[in-house]
Amino acid sequence: MMARLHFPLMASVLAMLAYLIFLQDEPYWLDAPEFTVASYNLAQAHPPGHPIVCLLAKGLMLLPIGDIAFRANLFSAIFMAVSVYLLGLILLHAMSALKVAEPITNTLSLALLVSFGLCSSAFIQALSIEVYSFNLALTLLALFFATQGQRAIGLSAVFLGLGISNHHYLTMLSVPAVLVLLWTKGSARGEKLFALLLAFLFVSCCAYVYLWARGKAFPAWDDTATLDGLLWVASARVFASSLGGFMDVGAFVTNLEKAMGLVMESLSPILPVMAIGGLYVLVRNRSFRFALALVLLASGGIASKVLMTIVDPQNPDDHGYFMPALCALFILAGVFLAKILFLTTLLALKRVVRGLLLCFVVVATSFFSLWAISNGVVLALGRAKGAGEPIEVMEQVIAKQPLHSVLLISHYPLFFQGLYLQGVEGWRPDVTLVQTSFFGKARGGRFYAMRMKGLDPDLGEVVSRFLATQSLDKNAMLDLSARRKVRFDPDPALFGLPLVFSGWTWELSTKDDIAPADQIKSYTENIERMLLVTTQLETKRVIVRNLSASACLFLQKKEFGNAHNLIKIARKVAPMDRTLLALDEVAEKGRVSEVAKEFCNLGSQ
Repeated sequence: MMARLHFPLMASVLAMLAYLIFLQDEPYWLDAPEFTVASYNLAQAHPPGHPIVCLLAKGLMLLPIGDIAFRANLFSAIFMAVSVYLLGLILLHAMSALKVAEPITNTLSLALLVSFGLCSSAFIQALSIEVYSFNLALTLLALFFATQGQRAIGLSAVFLGLGISNHHYLTMLSVPAVLVLLWTKGSARGEKLFALLLAFLFVSCCAYVYLWARGKAFPAWDDTATLDGLLWVASARVFASSLGGFMDVGAFVTNLEKAMGLVMESLSPILPVMAIGGLYVLVRNRSFRFALALVLLASGGIASKVLMTIVDPQNPDDHGYFMPALCALFILAGVFLAKILFLTTLLALKRVVRGLLLCFVVVATSFFSLWAISNGVVLALGRAKGAGEPIEVMEQVIAKQPLHSVLLISHYPLFFQGLYLQGVEGWRPDVTLVQTSFFGKARGGRFYAMRMKGLDPDLGEVVSRFLATQSLDKNAMLDLSARRKVRFDPDPALFGLPLVFSGWTWELSTKDDIAPADQIKSYTENIERMLLVTTQLETKRVIVRNLSASACLFLQKKEFGNAHNLIKIARKVAPMDRTLLALDEVAEKGRVSEVAKEFCNLGSQ
C-alpha cells in the first residue's frame, strides 16, 4: 500500500515544480495584494478575516527566498500541490474497492493527477496568494480522514474547523459530504457526532483568537479587539447579500450553464460524462455512502457560486469556488476509467472487446490530459507574459501623484495594490492613500475612518463629516484641497464634487476647467500603448473601468467629445459591453438609457 502512495506524491511534486517555474514575484490583481499586506503586517484581510492564511503566509515570508510577493504566492502553490496529493489518496481509496491490479491503477492515477495539477483552474489558484487552494486542502483532508472511519473523526473535525475560519461558506457546503462518510449505525453514533461538533467549534474559535489578538493591526475592516467587531468580521455578513442575487429561474439556469462550461473548459468536455459513469460504477459496487458524498461535494461546489448574483468563468475567484466540485467529478471520472481497465483483465471477455476497452481508456485519458495540461500551460504562460502589468498601472495611479497629496481610490483592485505597494514595498509614503467609501459597508466605516484620521490628522474634518452623513462632504473636501492636493480615481458616484481631469485620476478643484487637450491626448496615447501589450484580462478590466468611469465624469460635465474618445478606446477591448454601448449613445446622440442612468448617475440629463 505504501508504494501506491508514491504516485500521488510524484504528481504533487511535478505540479509544484510547474508552479515554481511560473510563480511571479509580484501580487496579481483582485485580493492578492490585500492578502500579501495583511499577512506581512499580521493584520486582517476582508471578512471573515482569514486568520490562518495570514499566519501561514507570514511564516513563509520569513524564508530567505525571493521577495515578499514571491513568498506570499508560494503559499497558494504549496497548498495546491498538497491538494493534488490528497486528491490522489482519495482517488486510490475509491479505486481500491474495484479490485483493479495496482500497477494499472497506479499508472492511471499518476496520469490523471498530473493532468489535474496542471489544469487551468489549478494554475489559477496556485500562482497567486488566495484562500482557495488552502481551503481545498482542508476540505480534502477532512474527506480523506472521513474515509478512514470513526477512528479519524477528530481529525476531520479539526480540518473542518480550520476551514470554517478560512472560508466558512465553502466549508459548510462540504460538511454534508464529510458527515455522510462518517455516519454509522449504533448507539454511539450520537456521541461521536456530538464530539465532532465540539471539536469543530473549538478549532474554529481558536483560529479566530488571532483576530482578537491582532485587532489593532492595519489594514483592517473593523476593530476585532471588541466582541461586536470580531463577530461582524468573522460572520462575513457584508457578503451575505451576494447569495440569491438572481431574480428568476432563467438567471439560475444561465449561471448553471456557465458553471458547467467552466468545469469542461478546465478539465475537458468529457469529464461530466465520465463522472456519470463513475457514479454508476460506485452504485453498482454498493459504495453508496462514498457515491453520495461525492455527489454532495460536487453539488455544494457548483451551488457555491451558482447561488450568487452571477457566474463569471473568467474570474479567478469562480475557479476557486468550483474546485471542490472539480475534485468530486475528477474522482468519479477516475473510478469510471479504473473500472473499464478492470474489465480488460476479464478473460471471459473476447480479446477484441478487451482491446477496444483498453483503447477507449488510453484515448479518453490522453484526451483528458492533453486538454487539461495544454489549457493550463497556456494560462500559466499568459500570466508569465503579463508579469509587471499591475505595477505599470500603479505607476500611473500612485507614483505620479503630487508630493504629500491625498489619493482616494474607490476601485478595490487598485486600492489593494496601493496598500501593498505602500505597506510592503515602501512606495510613496508621503501620499495618504484612502479608500473612498471609508469601508462604509463595514458597519458604517467608523473603524477605518478613525484609523485614517489617526494616520493623517489633516483628514479630521473629512472623517467627522463622513461619520455624520455617511458621505464625503464637499466643503470639508474643498478645505482639505486648499492645503494639499486631493485626487480621486474616477468614479461616477463623485458627480457632486468639482473635479478636474488629470489622467488616471481626477483632482479636486474650485475651478471648473475643461480638460486640456494635450493632457487628454497624453492619457489616451498612454492607455492605447498599454492595451497593445497587455495580456492579462484583469489588467484590461482595470483599464476599461478607468476609461468608462472617466467617460461618465465627462458626460456629467457635458464634455461629450472627451467622453466619446474614452468610450471608443474602451470598446476596442469590450466592443459589445452593454454599459459602454449605453454611454456611447449618450455621448453621440444624447439618449440616456436606464443603463446609463444607473451606472453614470446622469439622472434625466
